[in-house]
Amino acid sequence: MQYKHQVIDPLSMFMDGMLTQAGFDLIKASAEFVDAHTVKAGDKTVTAENIVIATGQYDCKLDIPGKNSCIPAVKY
Repeated sequence: MQYKHQVIDPLSMFMDGMLTQAGFDLIKASAEFVDAHTVKAGDKTVTAENIVIATGQYDCKLDIPGKNSCIPAVKY
């Protein structure tokens, strides 16, 4: 288990850096859709043509339209 944590734990910071350098705005908060192109995350409201939701290392079953297009992490 210790080896797993040595490998997996640093990935979060690495991915944050890669996404930030690529121009993504990262907001780490609970969120909800306001409409098709707007998300309220924490105290921020963001509107965009495309929104990426990254839920972390555990799958979360979402009861939303398009849920059949979601790919569980174990299938990557």
